[in-house]
Amino acid sequence: MVPACTPPLTCAPSETCSHKPYISFVFVTRHDDTEFCQSPPHACIDRLRASLSALLRLLALHFRALPSEVLIVEWNTAEAITPLDEAFEQVVETPSEDSPPVRILRVSPTQHAMMHNPLNFSLLEFMAKNVAARRSCGQFLLFSNPDDVFSEALVRTLAERKLRDDVFYGNYRGAVEYHVPVSEGASALSMQRLWFG
Repeated sequence: MVPACTPPLTCAPSETCSHKPYISFVFVTRHDDTEFCQSPPHACIDRLRASLSALLRLLALHFRALPSEVLIVEWNTAEAITPLDEAFEQVVETPSEDSPPVRILRVSPTQHAMMHNPLNFSLLEFMAKNVAARRSCGQFLLFSNPDDVFSEALVRTLAERKLRDDVFYGNYRGAVEYHVPVSEGASALSMQRLWFG
């Protein structure tokens, strides 16, 4: 089971980390049918599944060289939807024993309603990323989106552990102009092959 942080989101702030991974991967998501997910309905869950399954597979391959953790902030998902921590095993290909820990931080609709939000956005992406940053354990933070699929070359480069504290890194990414459905039988490896051949 993936541990979830429930209100008031006190899960593992960095000063109480029992482990010190080299890098914390941070994702922000909703998995309902709101405008954030665009179309078709449930596109968010397909994208999240592709992204996390592929990333966890790569991190398992490089686990000893790249100690890491994955933090997912589930922001303002409707109360009627199954929380992501409960649905995780159905959503993401089950990680191996060498996969990094995955923590899901939940910001409820009630907590969202208390935020300064003059434009009435249903997802406050950068506030959500800060929720994870404040609770991360990694020496470095990598902020990503739930539809990004990492290449093995990128993870291999991160595993060299040559990042510098005085540098802000960015990465170019390609974009797919249409929704790519993820079939029920798809594996993390098949999803990586779809993107990188």
